[in-house]
Order: sequence, then structure tokens, then C-alpha cells
Amino acid sequence: MYSEDMRGLLAEKFDKDDEGGHEPKKGKYSPSDCWKCHRAWFLKYVLPMEYRMADEESWGTFERGNDVEDKKEEALKNYLGENHVINGVDIEIDLRDEFGFRITGETDPLIVWRNLKVLIIYEVKSTGEVGEDPSLSQSHLFQIVVYLKALEDRFPEREIGIVSYVDKKNYQGADFSSKLKEEIWQLVLSRFIRFHQFLENEEIPARNPMNSWYCTEEYCPYYEICHLLPEEKVPLEDNKRIKIDGEVVELEIPKEDDREAEIEEFKGKLEKITGGIEIGKID
Repeated sequence: MYSEDMRGLLAEKFDKDDEGGHEPKKGKYSPSDCWKCHRAWFLKYVLPMEYRMADEESWGTFERGNDVEDKKEEALKNYLGENHVINGVDIEIDLRDEFGFRITGETDPLIVWRNLKVLIIYEVKSTGEVGEDPSLSQSHLFQIVVYLKALEDRFPEREIGIVSYVDKKNYQGADFSSKLKEEIWQLVLSRFIRFHQFLENEEIPARNPMNSWYCTEEYCPYYEICHLLPEEKVPLEDNKRIKIDGEVVELEIPKEDDREAEIEEFKGKLEKITGGIEIGKID
């Protein structure tokens, strides 16, 4: 029989809507952030929760992306077999000693062999139209490289990632493969380092979208807020309070990441649902 704790967890999962949202922490970053305009990235971290990714269109895009990812996972499992496809694998690149931060995230589907060696990492992207001559977006290349770097020790010989574009309407698609290239990883890493420095120095970055269309009201959920601030890099201290829809909102640097506390909390949860089994050291 399940313990009361486990029954309670299941009941909560089935009966309660997912509240969603995670408080960002300084020093803990996501692979999906690496290609973003530093200004938009910064605002996601310093704005109060209710102002982050607030527009319905962005959330709708996110939900449609999840649906496409699920369909891709089902198709791969049907073809290759259930045991050779796993999804949602946690990754971590711990760079705290060198640069003061870590990169954590969750993969899209992985193709694995029986010993759980990773053969291919997929990064699934929903799109409005694949078109006759599709191409690999640089931003998506950056993202797949982070996952390749995180799991490089799990590949038997060579790291292979595939960015898979899927049309949301008819499920037509196009795949682009990439290996782990050190020069691209170093470019991606430099973006994480620079962003971390902005938080450390409490400086609001200048706008620096990789493509001009990123910096549009239709695409960027922080467009209006961003344009309430000076265009160039400015001290946070001088721009902490901005007025959004008539309300004064304060920008704040998030709390420091605490990996050890995260591990202890996780171990405590495991012990609770397993009836007190003590877990060994987690690196």
C-alpha cells in the first residue's frame, strides 16, 4: 500500500491544476535562454512573476510545442520500440568553480541503446510552415549544442544532435543534424558568462537580438517593458522602478542559486515517500 505521503502526492497531481512557473535563481540558467537577447533574458529574471512571459500568444506557442514534441516521441517509440526512446532527461553543466553558475534543463526525446548510451539527442521545434527550402536556425543550433555538451560522456563514440522542425498543422517536417563543435560551444558559453556578469554587476544589458525580428512586439513578450528603459546598457540601481500599465514595478536581482540546498531538499523528499530510506551522496 502507498504511504499517506505518496497518496497525497498522487491526489494533488490528479486534482489540482498545475500552478506553473519557477522562480529564477542567479547562477542557474536554462539551455533555451542561450540565444535570447540579453535584455529580454535579464527581464525574465528581474521582473516579478506576474510580468514574466505574460502574453497569451507566447504561452500558446509553448503549449503547441509541447504537443508536437509528444507526437514526435510517440512516433519514434512506435518505430524504434519503447525501450529505445526516453524523454525529459535532466541535464546539468556545472561551471560554478570556473564561472559561478550552472546550466540545467530537460531534454526532448533521446535515442538510447540498452545500456542507456545516448545515440541521438532530438530538439523538437514546432513551426508554422516548414517550406520547400528549410534551414537550421542559429539559435536552435546553439541550444542543441548545450545538450550535446551536457551529455557528451553518455555517447559511445560521437555526439549527434538533431533539430527537428515539425509543421503544427500537417506534421510535415525537416531534420538537421549537428555534432558537438567546440568553437560553437565556446560561443554559447560566452553568452552565458556575459549574462551572468550582468546579474553580478546589477547592470541592465543593451538590446542585442540575434535577429531583428526577435525585437518586435509580435515576438518578444518583454517588448513594451524593454522600451520603457534606455536602449543601451544602464545600471539597475538607476532604473529599478518602472511604470507598467499605471503600476510602479520594481526590478530585483533574483536570489543566489544553492545547489546543495536543492540536493538536500530532493533527498528529504525521497526519504519521505520511501518510508525513511537514506540516500547516499549525490554529486
